[in-house]
Amino acid sequence: MAAWIFLTCSACQSQSESNTQQTDTLVVLTYNIHHGNAPGNAPSKITLDSIAAVINKVNPDLVALQEIDVHTNRSGSKLDEAKRLAELTEMKSHFTKTFDYDGGAYGIAVLSRLPILKKTNYLLPKIDSSGEEIRAVSLIKVQYKDSIQLNFASTHLGLSQKTRLMQVDSISKIAATVSSPFIICGDFNATPDSEAIQKITTVFHRSCTTDCDLTFPFDAPREKIDYIFYKGKNRLQPIDQYAISGTKWSDHLPVVTKFLIQ
Repeated sequence: MAAWIFLTCSACQSQSESNTQQTDTLVVLTYNIHHGNAPGNAPSKITLDSIAAVINKVNPDLVALQEIDVHTNRSGSKLDEAKRLAELTEMKSHFTKTFDYDGGAYGIAVLSRLPILKKTNYLLPKIDSSGEEIRAVSLIKVQYKDSIQLNFASTHLGLSQKTRLMQVDSISKIAATVSSPFIICGDFNATPDSEAIQKITTVFHRSCTTDCDLTFPFDAPREKIDYIFYKGKNRLQPIDQYAISGTKWSDHLPVVTKFLIQ
């Protein structure tokens, strides 16, 4: 965080010093990539290069990814999608497996351009009788400049309302164990007026609260179900947020928020 410089005359701060305050920004992107298989493509066609190009154009500091294949037969037994996207974007990765799938693993991941200090995985609860997939939180602690550490996570909530409410409760408990600032992003499978989103916003702030871009489906979005939430309002201030329209490499649109670090 840029330090304030106090002069002998408190009213004499230069414009250049004021502008220095604006240089401490953090760009975050979240993207459900549908295991790299674009809608309409053959099941075996994986387009990680195109997904990486979307990420690289934004040049984010942190990325949350959902629906990631690692060494599965459907995407390629030798392909670790989290590591490959990290290579293509020149970032570091952390993958969290939610369950075994098709000879490999399936789950969520985070990418970071910042030094990663710690990696943690959390499995989320679900209604036992629902037959739903296991969900998780993939959490990293990163170093932002010398004096600021951030917690950043990716998640993908379940399909039933009861399961999502249980998972939001679990995320809130995780948030209570880590220091702020804390950013959690992902596919929450819930619209802004849903009980799950209303509940999580008692703990986190939404990076966008009015006139927010819809995110699903990619070609004619009807719903907002992909979010960037943050905790630590005294440190983080969202100054720009949008979905990247026209992106056709998944059934979801990627979502971006630019934060001012205070």
